[in-house]
Amino acid sequence: MTYYLTQYYFPYAIIKSSDKVSDPDTGKLDEFFRLRSKTYGIKPADMGLDTVELIVSTEKHFNISIPDPEAATLQTVQDIADCVYSKLQTTPETWRKKDVEKAVIDIVSECSGMPADEIRLEHRMTSDLGLD
Repeated sequence: MTYYLTQYYFPYAIIKSSDKVSDPDTGKLDEFFRLRSKTYGIKPADMGLDTVELIVSTEKHFNISIPDPEAATLQTVQDIADCVYSKLQTTPETWRKKDVEKAVIDIVSECSGMPADEIRLEHRMTSDLGLD
């Protein structure tokens, strides 16, 4: 039996070849996920286990939830900080934006193993920080 690890974050669906999951018109697995991503607004993502761990750690730290489609769009440290800050605006606890950014950098540091003082808000998770 063959297994496929898709390039689309659902989160990282593993599809067995026996599942016969494909686009009915072309019969191709990639076409199926391309159409699904178009339908649900989810873009191909470079989110591997490291990046998923980062999102989960962020959710736990701030006690928030980041839906999978939204998580798939987060590319930079600033994207994560902005997402977290917007979600915290609906909670009774008051957070300053600078405090959120600092906390997110600390979480990224912990997950990536990079020193926090070397992490910038404009860093991309995959290409700059080496998270898969």
